[in-house]
Amino acid sequence: MDVTAATQSLLTYVEKENFKGYDPYDTLNGWVPFHWLGKWGPAVATQIQKRNPINIRPLLGIKKDYNPKGMGLFLKAYCNLYRKTGDQVYLDKAGWIFKWLMAQYSRGYSGMAWGYNFPWASSSEYKEAFLPSVVVTGHVVDGIFAYYELTKDESARQALISAAAYVSGDIPVTEFETGISFAYTHRSKGPATMPACTQLNYFKAVWSRVCSRMSASIRRSGLCCQNRKQMVPGITVTILRPVPKESRSIFIRVLSWSLCIISNSTVIFAG
Repeated sequence: MDVTAATQSLLTYVEKENFKGYDPYDTLNGWVPFHWLGKWGPAVATQIQKRNPINIRPLLGIKKDYNPKGMGLFLKAYCNLYRKTGDQVYLDKAGWIFKWLMAQYSRGYSGMAWGYNFPWASSSEYKEAFLPSVVVTGHVVDGIFAYYELTKDESARQALISAAAYVSGDIPVTEFETGISFAYTHRSKGPATMPACTQLNYFKAVWSRVCSRMSASIRRSGLCCQNRKQMVPGITVTILRPVPKESRSIFIRVLSWSLCIISNSTVIFAG
């Protein structure tokens, strides 16, 4: 399929839907009180609905809605399209999405932060809608940075600095010999998972170019090279928990190396 035609077809659909849509994990946005089934009810319902090949969301009262993570992705996409084509229409769309994000961040934290537009649950915890996380905020930061690079909009720069305050002020940090790892949300414990680490890569790349000062914890986050002889600050954050050598399968190593090649990061297995 022609890439240009496919892109235009996707844009037509997205704009027709006014950037609203469903999410695989939006089950708890419906009217069904799954929590009546105990702590496992919401978690099991979410996993079943996620795998359901038939869209029954209208029956469950789940409506299409704006997802801050999606809006961050849209913002970067329109910025890339403007950079590639020079078409003002794309920059105007990017400007509208940027203003939406500036109005829709989650209040009550050390800085601007964003979360999913739906609650989600596991057997051990429940996260309400719009609870901010480094994953969602990371995608938004990535989009805002792309917009800032094009426009030099001071409000975009201030938003990036504010997001830095959220991560450095609210997110728990786990320290290792090889570096530090930020948690997934301000309520999480322990190191971030791989998706969160990917978003933290965005933060560090952005803040090193936009913010005149980064917090000491963000500045020192990094990975040790595989020879464990030097730290590589400014590259990425510690990936996963320390893993025993006997558990490090070839599959995990190849997967990690592939992810790091994609994100221009350095890989290391801590422990």
